[in-house]
Amino acid sequence: MKAEPKKTAAAQHAEYEAWYDEQVRLGLEDIEAGRVVSDEDLQSHFDKRFKQHAGRQQKQAA
Repeated sequence: MKAEPKKTAAAQHAEYEAWYDEQVRLGLEDIEAGRVVSDEDLQSHFDKRFKQHAGRQQKQAA
């Protein structure tokens, strides 16, 4: 099996930039399509998850 040649820093940077641009484009498409979550909904979700996790930790410690 032949090893792939090592990428130059410039090639790695160009690859990252292409990936980043694609992620931004996809994010903007999500926003335009209304696929978003409000700050309040996100905070509520993480508050619930935190409480669940804390409850499990207390049970394990007991």
